[in-house]
Amino acid sequence: MSIRFNHKGKEIIERFIIKGVLDKTPENATFSCSLMIPYQRQKVLMEKMEDWTATTSITFVQAHTPELITDIKAREAPYLNRVNEANEDWNMVGLHFQPLKNIILHSANVRNSQFGYTEKVAIYFLIAIAIILLLLVCFNYINITLAAATTRLKEISVRKVMGSNRQQIIWQFITENVLICLFSLTIGVFLAHTFFIPWFNNMLGGITLSLSFVKQPLLWLFVLGLVLITALGGAGYPALYISKFSPNAILKKEFKIGTKNGFRKVLISTQLILTIITVFSTFVVLLDSKEQKERDWGYQQHDLTVIPLEDATDFEQFKNDVQNNPNVLAVTGSREQLGQNLAPLKVEIEGETYDVQSMKIADNYLATLGMTLLDGRDFNKNLEAESEQSVLVNEAFRKTMNWEQAEGQNFKIGTKNYHVIGEVQDFHAEDFFFKIKPMVLQMATAADLQFVSIRSQSGTAESTAKALVNSWKKLYPHSPYNYSFQDEAFFWYFEKYRQTNSIMSATAFMTVLISIIGFFGLAMLLLNRKMKELSIRKVLGASFFHISYLINKEFFLPFLVSTIIGLPLAFFIIKGLLNSVLSPSSTIGVLPFILTIGSICLMLMISLAKHIYTAAVSNPSHFLKDE
Repeated sequence: MSIRFNHKGKEIIERFIIKGVLDKTPENATFSCSLMIPYQRQKVLMEKMEDWTATTSITFVQAHTPELITDIKAREAPYLNRVNEANEDWNMVGLHFQPLKNIILHSANVRNSQFGYTEKVAIYFLIAIAIILLLLVCFNYINITLAAATTRLKEISVRKVMGSNRQQIIWQFITENVLICLFSLTIGVFLAHTFFIPWFNNMLGGITLSLSFVKQPLLWLFVLGLVLITALGGAGYPALYISKFSPNAILKKEFKIGTKNGFRKVLISTQLILTIITVFSTFVVLLDSKEQKERDWGYQQHDLTVIPLEDATDFEQFKNDVQNNPNVLAVTGSREQLGQNLAPLKVEIEGETYDVQSMKIADNYLATLGMTLLDGRDFNKNLEAESEQSVLVNEAFRKTMNWEQAEGQNFKIGTKNYHVIGEVQDFHAEDFFFKIKPMVLQMATAADLQFVSIRSQSGTAESTAKALVNSWKKLYPHSPYNYSFQDEAFFWYFEKYRQTNSIMSATAFMTVLISIIGFFGLAMLLLNRKMKELSIRKVLGASFFHISYLINKEFFLPFLVSTIIGLPLAFFIIKGLLNSVLSPSSTIGVLPFILTIGSICLMLMISLAKHIYTAAVSNPSHFLKDE
């Protein structure tokens, strides 16, 4: 069959034999394609098959054994020499081979990578969240089990009188809790399959996690380990603690549960530390996300449409036609699009070589995008040799070169000399994760203007972009019309924030909910131990506020210790996350600290409110009548 290609403005018709049909690519595939053409046939799309100045996005190398890759790399010199001879201004220093099996963990470090990627820090972050939640659940389970065990003391004493030894009591507790955990696991797996995994996939977008014990047999080991950890962690300590009392001590009530409350306070402090970390991190990410959305890009990104041309030489014709639209305020062009693709460049100044970024732009580019010219002048297409000799630089370039003034300075690119005619205020050519780099702006020639940037009336960008389809069809009747909006250039950057916000908010909610349940259980255990004391104080005239104070003070010291430890720990953890994944330039103010402390105090109040009320309104005689 014949296939029509539209490549760089040329219509090419070639005959191909379809050898197969690819299955639908999974949404979470590392890379994908819609058409595969043998390399030998790609000459229909390439003017020069042996053009050593051209670059390729992906090169696959298959070796019989991994060890052969070392031998291949050892013979890279002839290839490097040929590439560098054709690219004098941008030399290649070596080849790097990355196994395809784990490319997803490393492709984030590759410029213009065509592979999907996952941040290692993000994986560690999710693992840390899972561990935190599991620890909180185990701590709560210990608290609740211990509190519930106090209601079974007479049962335990009777069993001991009837001949049961301590080991049997311990195994009884553990067996009961294993059965409870298995039942809970069944419900948990059902909820994960029907609700949580679909919610997680939808929240992250493009992720297709699945729960299959057939395709993923290691899940059986994980589930078994989860049951054992939870059951033993939750029931182990209560079983050992309760089973040690003798029947006489239990029946005569000659002991007090929790008299030595060091372990209990450790549980409280640990839970509070983990809760503080998640709550503080959530507030920081939420506030930072809001700050990033309001951050200045260095130009007016709104109401700006970008259209890639099939052939750069069509720019003037397309520009003239587009300007007839009444909603169009200005039209300009460039070789690169901000936020998408930038050209690397090497400049030489006084014998020193510097790596910088570069763009080739039309003479009205700065005005159309709303960039600020700090010093000097803009490009003027009416001046002879402007495109060959004159350049603009940004603030970062001037500061890197330690110039007091950029205008009038000179430097070399390759063998050519260039003259700086002006300095542009720094703008974000990449997302906010990256610091603004030194940049050189050159005036584009007619063959360079591959992207058209169109400034439209406020609020009309989308309708204007759709209306320009007729202008496109005049030039490319058989090519699809594609456009994008400049304010979406950093979409994936803000999407990362959205995903992190969702994960952190859900984690904080679950952490606080689990902690409330846990502190509720701890308070129940505390009341079982102190109700006689509280009843005596009530008989002697203790007020509601005094009773409330006596209960709250048991949690005050752990809260104080946890705050002193947890807040600095949370600060360094979330700062590390911001630096490695989101935005290294972000600052953490005082507000997250205040909100976190307030939230933890509110959480404790909710957890203890019922017990304080119960202790305040209970009849003292109910707890003192056996004295």
